[in-house]
Amino acid sequence: MRLLSNPSVLGKKLLEYVENGLIDDLPAAVSVEVFVKAHDCFTLSSDVEGISNVLRKVKHMVTQRLLEKNDFHSMIRLLKGIGRYSEMTYIFDILKDNDAFELLLGKGIEKVPQLRVALLDSVKSDKETFTMIALNFSMHREIAEMMESSAMKTIKSVQLRRQQSQMSFKTILERVLEEMIDASESYTKAGCYTKADLCAKRAELIALQINYLPSGLVILNLTETAVADFVSKHHKFAEALIVADAYQHQRSWDQALFNLVVLHGDWNYFRDYSLQIKLTTTNFEEIIALYTKYKNNNFLTLSSDKQTSVNNNLQRLLTHLPDLRQQYQYCMLLDFHEMANNLLHGENGAFLRDLKRLQQI
Repeated sequence: MRLLSNPSVLGKKLLEYVENGLIDDLPAAVSVEVFVKAHDCFTLSSDVEGISNVLRKVKHMVTQRLLEKNDFHSMIRLLKGIGRYSEMTYIFDILKDNDAFELLLGKGIEKVPQLRVALLDSVKSDKETFTMIALNFSMHREIAEMMESSAMKTIKSVQLRRQQSQMSFKTILERVLEEMIDASESYTKAGCYTKADLCAKRAELIALQINYLPSGLVILNLTETAVADFVSKHHKFAEALIVADAYQHQRSWDQALFNLVVLHGDWNYFRDYSLQIKLTTTNFEEIIALYTKYKNNNFLTLSSDKQTSVNNNLQRLLTHLPDLRQQYQYCMLLDFHEMANNLLHGENGAFLRDLKRLQQI
């Protein structure tokens, strides 16, 4: 065909052959190959009218002849041979309606990326068929994205209300939980480990919400402010961590340590926290700032016992600061003179006394 000065001439002759041969009398395989070659001719010569003519005649053949005989293999040959998938989506519909869609997913189809894209686009609203196609192509990321999108859409539609039993949502959330777990697994297979981890953390959030349905505690669809409030006040660290991770919110731990450990002496919370998150000097800077603000605004309203308790909790927390120099400096700043004196005369006191003599603290 490439040797012809005008391939369209051959294309027209091929179409005439089909028409003169009375297409219904020709074997389907012959008609199919003639249409494919005619289309090739018109494509080589950029003959838009010829291409349109082929597509029109092919559609008539498919819907009037091949469909009547359930000749799905000839339909697939036309689809692949012509390769104009967006103009021939009716073949996808025919195959799907006749439970013959899997015939399209045969050997070698993975080498035709345009067909893969057209297939997925044509069934994107059909979760089951989409998944079947994506699995055939080992398109684990696409499956994961669909699962994640479906789960997030359902989550946003769930309107939970605080202080009310939400058990009517249990079945819905259990289905969403399965979708999010599946999304995480598919992202892992696709090598998208960050997305897999986020979906896994969201799955933990959903599972926790299911657990709290009877109580009316709501942790889904929280605003940024609500997330911060929950993380900074919830007394179970493991659960607070699930919420923080699912919302990618890691800014409220200093407030949580101040609220739960310094103000309320919850050392079980601190133990769980320190097993998961390493305390840094920045944490202590923020906690000291929170303590100073709290002391200036609230200490006069507290009983002497409560004041002593808060101060003792903060001093105990300071012992977990690895920098001995900073420990001493904070003690002096906060008027914890007894603790400062104990540091000076303790096991590592010589180091502090040397710094003090050199006026470096």
